[in-house]
Amino acid sequence: MKRPLYEGVFLFFLFFLFKFNYFVISIKMIKKKILIKGRKVHNVGYRLFLMNLADDLGIENFDAKNVHEDEKQCVKVLVKSSESKVNKFFNILREDFPEHTKVESIDIEGYGEWVKSLESFRSGFNSHQLSKIANAGVGMDKTLSKLNQNFGGMNETLNELNQNTGKKQILII
Repeated sequence: MKRPLYEGVFLFFLFFLFKFNYFVISIKMIKKKILIKGRKVHNVGYRLFLMNLADDLGIENFDAKNVHEDEKQCVKVLVKSSESKVNKFFNILREDFPEHTKVESIDIEGYGEWVKSLESFRSGFNSHQLSKIANAGVGMDKTLSKLNQNFGGMNETLNELNQNTGKKQILII
């Protein structure tokens, strides 16, 4: 018995897909917004902690910003990934957080907007942190210059006092 042509084409197509791994597995991607509120959630390394957690779990899209909501500190987190990864991320957040934080609530809700890639967030975050370090260095340099001027003036005053009194200078450190 002769088989129809479409059956042969179909079998060839299946063979081709298996041979060259062209099967696409569809994974449902979800987007969530997570709000972490509390008395102390800024300047404790929360965004770095969250970024590393997202990276460890393989979350593809991530963003985190320090904001204020209802006059409280808040970290707004956006994630887009598979449902299982997002759920695992949220479950870990409820149990683990950076030292010195004072978290009062963690809320999760659906989100419909664009979420940047984790790599894009990492690049911007690192640049922002480096600029803070550079600014702190400039501030320290100015402070050290002022201290040097003050100590220079103190040394001159001590030398004058020594000359007037004829006593030797004693340096106390």
